[in-house]
Amino acid sequence: MATMRTRTITLDDPELWAAELQDVPHSIAHDPAFRAALDRGRDDVTSLLFIAENDDGKALCPILERSVEGHLDIATPYGFGGFVGRGDLNGLDSAWREFSKHRGYVAGYLAQHPSLACSDVGAADERFDSSPVYLLDLRPEEEAIIAGMSRRRRPSLRRWLAEVEVVEDRAELVDAFVRLYPPHMSRLGAASVYFFGDDALRRMAELDDVVLFGARNDAGEIEAVSMVAATPPCADYLFFAATEDARDHSVGLIWCGLREARRRGADWVNLGGAIREGDGVGEFKRRFGATLTSTTCLKQIYDQSTYHTLCAEKSRNPDDRSGYFPAYRAP
Repeated sequence: MATMRTRTITLDDPELWAAELQDVPHSIAHDPAFRAALDRGRDDVTSLLFIAENDDGKALCPILERSVEGHLDIATPYGFGGFVGRGDLNGLDSAWREFSKHRGYVAGYLAQHPSLACSDVGAADERFDSSPVYLLDLRPEEEAIIAGMSRRRRPSLRRWLAEVEVVEDRAELVDAFVRLYPPHMSRLGAASVYFFGDDALRRMAELDDVVLFGARNDAGEIEAVSMVAATPPCADYLFFAATEDARDHSVGLIWCGLREARRRGADWVNLGGAIREGDGVGEFKRRFGATLTSTTCLKQIYDQSTYHTLCAEKSRNPDDRSGYFPAYRAP
């Protein structure tokens, strides 16, 4: 078995980062432009792409290095990233552990993609269930996808498509999205992880792989915008933002994004999950005909001694990985 060679790339070399992705199925969360939109300029983390390869296989994973009491730990950044790969990945787990030891990491929380993740990293006792997401199959014909939606959604979507003029002007949509997103998420009571600065929102909205669609009110102002990462093989529904009176545009505008992702070659779209378990956001996504799909995360400890010390300083149980991880970072 050939030993896998490992290396990292930073956001200072986005062209090389992008080139490494070309032969590996991946999501928008792996993309250097998306990572730069959210992570560049932060002084609390360093964004890296981890790469392991041999002559027969290749794997990669975006990670964030974080400082903790003079040490480093890691996490997967915002979005559905995690380990993805192609070919023979035997030896990936040992290569990853050796890399983590050499780098001096204490622990790592590594969320995995719901459809693209490779299972060649992590022991059984390090693998945990994470929040499930809704995956929608985009391979059937458009009419077949619509036919698979809930009984009430089908006629309302067809009516919306017949009656609403969809806005596609990119510059106007970017401005509208940046304006609409913060108050929309505040009304939803979203967690802090879903709030981004205006600059980050704008950088995301301007990415080539991100598609925006909007609708106007009677005064001609854009009152609702959808954002979908239209990347094959698995696209990602990212966000919808609207005024309080314009939420009825959500199904139609999101469908426009899914249709464009399908046109660009995506076989699946990850609609994400609920904001909180059992809320209406999850039910809204289910009615697209999507399937609730389990996801996993890895909770790994690389330096047991330092991990126990950090947990003791925060009065946390180092042997309990069932909740927030690393435990010493628990709120």
